[in-house]
Amino acid sequence: MNNLLKSLVFCFSAGMAFDAIAHGYHPDVSIDEQTKQATIRSEAAVISEEANTRLIEADAIPDHDTGQFPNASNPNSISSQNLSYRLSLNPERYVRLLNGDLNTFGIAVNGVPFDPAAAEYYQNDRVNGWRYEATSDAINLGLDQHNAHVQPNGTYHYHGIPHGLLENLNEQANQHSPLIGWAADGYPIYGRYSYSDPGDANSVIKEMSSSYVLKTGTRPDDGSNPGGVYDGSFVEDYEYQSAQGDLNECNARLTVTPEFPDGTYAYFITGGFPVIPRCWIGIPNDSFLRQAVDTTPYLGKSSSGAWYDMNRDGEGFLVEMNESSLVNNQLNAYWFTYDQQGNPLFIFGAGSYNDDDEKVTVTAYTADGTSWGEDFDSNAVQRSEWGNLSFSFDGCNSGLVEYNGQVAGFGSGQFDVSRLSAILGSGCFEKVGDNSSSKASGTWYNSERDGEGLMVQALSGNRLNIYWFSYRPDGVPVYISGVGETDSESQLTVIDDAYMTEGARFGELFDRDDVQRIPWGSLRFEYIDCQNARITYESSDAEYGSGQHTLTRLSINEGSGCGE
Repeated sequence: MNNLLKSLVFCFSAGMAFDAIAHGYHPDVSIDEQTKQATIRSEAAVISEEANTRLIEADAIPDHDTGQFPNASNPNSISSQNLSYRLSLNPERYVRLLNGDLNTFGIAVNGVPFDPAAAEYYQNDRVNGWRYEATSDAINLGLDQHNAHVQPNGTYHYHGIPHGLLENLNEQANQHSPLIGWAADGYPIYGRYSYSDPGDANSVIKEMSSSYVLKTGTRPDDGSNPGGVYDGSFVEDYEYQSAQGDLNECNARLTVTPEFPDGTYAYFITGGFPVIPRCWIGIPNDSFLRQAVDTTPYLGKSSSGAWYDMNRDGEGFLVEMNESSLVNNQLNAYWFTYDQQGNPLFIFGAGSYNDDDEKVTVTAYTADGTSWGEDFDSNAVQRSEWGNLSFSFDGCNSGLVEYNGQVAGFGSGQFDVSRLSAILGSGCFEKVGDNSSSKASGTWYNSERDGEGLMVQALSGNRLNIYWFSYRPDGVPVYISGVGETDSESQLTVIDDAYMTEGARFGELFDRDDVQRIPWGSLRFEYIDCQNARITYESSDAEYGSGQHTLTRLSINEGSGCGE
């Protein structure tokens, strides 16, 4: 058993401290009603709505001048098309980024497709993977002054900055760029300019910068590779460096815009690579696809959060996906349930995973042997192997938990689980204006009290969920939890209504009506820095009393901001 498991097992009581998320999680990011009035700015393109879908029909004839086609490097003539695209009116961030490859990334408001990737490779070798960058000087694709050219079937399409489109939409460097199109996943596409503070529509306007940079050094030159310095001739000359610019890998960010004053994920055109985004943050509609997109819901930071079976309100699972200098690609799991007598029971485990794993199985343990407060004794904590737990997730909203208990009376089974909470930085259901308390997400303990500790989850709305695992004065495991608002300056989170639960029984004997939610008292969590925090408590039950513990971090949620 690793040090993390020896040190920490945490608390959960579904439905008792989740206020707005008590009956399942509802996305914070949605398409604002104002955007439903957006129109395609071309007589040759028609937009309409049907149920939850935006329908776009276009002929791909631009509303600006074009270059001469055919030309020496592009022998194709522009012809009218019958394009038909479907987009979600309420897109959702997917659990991972999806590669666009040679698919149509999106559609401009003038009905011209965004097709940024070139089909040409060095020595025509797709396997070796050196794809020419369409807008570089290394290859002449016959692009016109709008960085567009024509496909063999006559479709005019953009590979780079669509100058004519931006000019017709009156893009100005001193104001937020207009909405110039829609991506295949339903999110909006903007030009080059946005707010310097993504949460403040009154902040200074700036040109958006990508987070891609040229690699240093030279390419391999063994004959099948092009050799030479990394100069931007090939897509593979670039690498993504987190926070190098304003945007993520897909040239997107969570931001307010004129059309979305409450915030949305949005894509931007940039002066530097990739110019037009090359990947999606949501699932693209099939109408944009020439080739299949792998949407396998791999495990990753989006799996972090609290999960429960909606038919079993009162027990649930906490999942942490850790990737940092402390722990790399490790899933920590905590199941908060009850034994056969109705006492609280926590079952916990940790296991490594690969970036493309669809499921991870961990050896699970239970712990007991000591009691609350001054009577707590780390040396008395007994950790016993219980069985195993397996986790897989379909996306931001649902997953499957399977268990196999090797201790008498527990058996095996599975639960279809839904999300109760999404952690800031996980990529699921975030909103503009969330504060720096996201760095607090992770597990914490007092080094002199090995065997008890806290799991902290930063939520939208400047809130923290705090789960404290310990032991009752009579030695039975207890989990105390609550949600409180964080002061953005002091980073102090106050929870005045922490609870604990008991009463239900394990497995098939579980009845949600048996769950007793017992008021416990108050918690004060003070985040100091990435490695240090403090918990102060005052219980309404005299047996628990009051006190304070300094805390050290044990794990860091991927995406929390403390893992770099």
